[in-house]
Amino acid sequence: MGGDEGFATPEEVRTAINALDPASYVKLMVIAKAFCRRRTVGSVVEPEDLIHDAIAKTLDGPRRWNRAVSILKHLDRTIESDSGHEVERREIRRAVPLQEDDVAADRFSDAHAGVDTADELDQIFRLFKGDRLALDLLRLRSDGYSASEIQVELGLDETRYESLAKKIRRRVTKHLNDGQGVK
Repeated sequence: MGGDEGFATPEEVRTAINALDPASYVKLMVIAKAFCRRRTVGSVVEPEDLIHDAIAKTLDGPRRWNRAVSILKHLDRTIESDSGHEVERREIRRAVPLQEDDVAADRFSDAHAGVDTADELDQIFRLFKGDRLALDLLRLRSDGYSASEIQVELGLDETRYESLAKKIRRRVTKHLNDGQGVK
């Protein structure tokens, strides 16, 4: 099968997706939320839907994962693409062509997406301001450490790590679902 060497097998995809940790999920939620806010205002698409679709498309094969990029980056690009397709579908349904001002506004939004994402990440880190261990876990994960490396670095056993990861997921999910800023 020439040309397929760089793409992950279905088993490799499943393993990589199953290995996503809480910090990766946080990053995906921030990315999906940013694309929903910037691109799909007024549509029925939710950030969770974009993430689910990106994972499903990667597992089922229509979106092949090139191992030259991380699975997180692959899912990020899939979420971006899917949110763009949603805008196209919405425009077709309304049969309203994009106006030049809309295109310019979208380019402006794209240019500032990194700032929005950085602000969201800062808010998430502030959620754990008083919890040094949770902050350390998030920071190490954002630096690319694996779960086992984090456990060694922080001196955590697997049970304590999983408990902390679950606590982080719950707090971030509540924050994102509430749509409120960090106090």
